[in-house]
This record gives sequence, structure tokens and C-alpha cells, in this order.
Amino acid sequence: MTSAAITVTAPSDIPEVTESTDLTDLIAGHLDLRDGDIVVVTSKVVSKAEGRVVTGDRDALIAAETVEVIARRDNTLITRSASGLVQAAAGVDGSNVPAGTVVLLPQDPDESARRLRTGLAARANVAVIVTDTAGRAWRVGQTDIAIGAAGIQVLDSYDNPTYADGQAGALYGQKPPLVNACRPPGQWQTYDIVFVAPRFQADGSVQSPARVTVLHNGIVVQLDEALLGATGHRALAKYEAHGPKGPIKLQDHGDPVRFRNVWVRPLQLERAAPK
Repeated sequence: MTSAAITVTAPSDIPEVTESTDLTDLIAGHLDLRDGDIVVVTSKVVSKAEGRVVTGDRDALIAAETVEVIARRDNTLITRSASGLVQAAAGVDGSNVPAGTVVLLPQDPDESARRLRTGLAARANVAVIVTDTAGRAWRVGQTDIAIGAAGIQVLDSYDNPTYADGQAGALYGQKPPLVNACRPPGQWQTYDIVFVAPRFQADGSVQSPARVTVLHNGIVVQLDEALLGATGHRALAKYEAHGPKGPIKLQDHGDPVRFRNVWVRPLQLERAAPK
């Protein structure tokens, strides 16, 4: 077995970041970036550069950033923000900012990571991770978690029991696979999908839902499952009337993914009765 070294480099002499700071130039000017590097940037630095330092009542700002209160203890709230993050006080932070102000989390951490990666592409082909400090050790210690990323695969389905309805072979957000049939990274995955399109009444209501059977690497992971509607991230599925055919989309999710041997064969499901 070969081992690979991991080198961590922290830039020094970083000036105060403000809304006028170009993060691309700041990072490139303080690091000798090379292809394959991973650039990790704290959310506070990103937020400051994106103008997310604001004034106002802290409780009101927390409420504005919160879509759901998960838990409450005295004055401490554990909340879910619009981006899906579960944190204390919706990530609203009053440290390392001017008195009377607080800093909010980036509105779209993944998009922030993508923009920064695009800006750095002229220097090197790097991945970018946006992090935020979380009290998962409940103040016995602290840890940083990734809240946004670009150019790096954050979740690997291989031998992974987490994210059941979002892993390989799932009907995204609706139905986990019957079994995790994923092969290790770097190996080709195969899918055989039998899809029956939904049918709609003249008034747009659903006559029959879409149904799908999926074989992942030759193993049945979905068997004649009815879809609840269009799949989406943290969204209630629903149907919207459309024609009998639609586009086929192959998603890379910002990762280095290749597709090959894509075959589409229409099936004649309605057949004339034998004579």
C-alpha cells in the first residue's frame, strides 16, 4: 500500500477582508497554488467579501435567517437556515466584526465556492471548500464543517449508509435504494432504467404517476416504484402536466464525471391483444 502526504499551508499577513476585497486576488497572492490543491476558506471571510456584515437587532436577524427552529434551551436556538444548515443562531455571529454589527452566513455557500474556484482557475485547477465553525463537541472542543464546496466530491455513496434518499440509486428525496450497489470510486457504474412516464387528464390532474425500475451494477435497487412528482432538493414533490416525452439530463454536480454507452430504447407497453 502506498501512502500520500498531506501538506497544510496557512497564509500569513492576510489583511482585514471587506466588501471591496477580491478574494481571488487575495488568495492567489498569498499562496503558491498548484493543480489538485484544495483551498479552504472560512465562511466569515467569504461573508465579509460578499457584504454580509450588517447592523440590526440580533434576534431579528436570527429570525430572518431561520426557516425552522430545531431546539431551544434558554436563549440558545438551534436552527435550520434556508441553505439547509443546522447550527446555533442560524450562523449569525458577532465576533471579529466591528462593534454593533454581526456577520451572516453566505447566502449560497456552494455558489460562493464555485465563483472562487472559477476565479482561481487561471492560476491552477483547485477545489474550494467553504467552512464554518460548529459546536458539535458542545464546547468541549470546536470543529469546522464544510458548508459549501466546488470541484471536490463531498459525498461518496460507496459503502456509505448516510444520505439514504440522495445516494446512488435513490429516487432523489423520495425513495432510498433497496440496497447500496455502488462500486468504489474510479470504477465505472452501470444503470439499467425502465421508466414509464406519467399520464395526465385533460384538466392537468394525474391519471397515473411515473413509475421506475432501476438496476444499479446489475442489482435491482428500485422495483416498479411510483414517483411522487418531480425530484428536488428539500422540496415537496409535485406533478405538472407535460407531454409524453421530455429531455434526459445527465448531471455532474460539479464533479469530474464521465458518461459512456448511453442507450435509449422506447418500449411499446400497449400491445394489441393476440388474435
